[in-house]
Amino acid sequence: MASRKSSSKTYESKIFSLSNIPDSYSEEFIKDYVEGVLDVGVSEVEIWPYIPGRALIKLDEDLGDFKKAKKALKHEKLESMEVRLLRVSRLPVVLVKELDVNILSLDFLNMYLELEFANGDEVIQKSSSYPELEIAVVEFCPEHKAVVDKILSKRVHVPLPSENYKIKIFPFYENYHDFIDQKYLGKTT
Repeated sequence: MASRKSSSKTYESKIFSLSNIPDSYSEEFIKDYVEGVLDVGVSEVEIWPYIPGRALIKLDEDLGDFKKAKKALKHEKLESMEVRLLRVSRLPVVLVKELDVNILSLDFLNMYLELEFANGDEVIQKSSSYPELEIAVVEFCPEHKAVVDKILSKRVHVPLPSENYKIKIFPFYENYHDFIDQKYLGKTT
């Protein structure tokens, strides 16, 4: 996936975050809206219920002129709200979905990731789980980006084969996933 470097951050060139999205809007509506306003193909839209007012959009091709696109979306309001287009940067962090901490503890999840993808090396800086949302956020040391890439090479993981227990792992994007609703952030395990 291509990316653009701005200052010291590397931004994605096909993936962006939209903010000020009415919570009642569907992924399909957001896809049609972006395609209509920007005249670009959208391959995927992600709206996560615990990230209110935001959507993650993945384009079919690089967005040519970010400033022009940002201005166009700002002028095409949704329910009188100015939609903001934001650049995203993939961090050395993964977001784990469908995590039941009663089946797979956070410690065991960390052990699975380090044994399976880092040859047992300690590469995790920090991890937090949000049982109410059935998610975990696992932060890796920046120098271990290759481990994160290896983990993300597949979406569905089976850390407990004997239980046939599956989890889904996604990349973590700054300007999108870091906006998990603040009411959940105090309830980590």
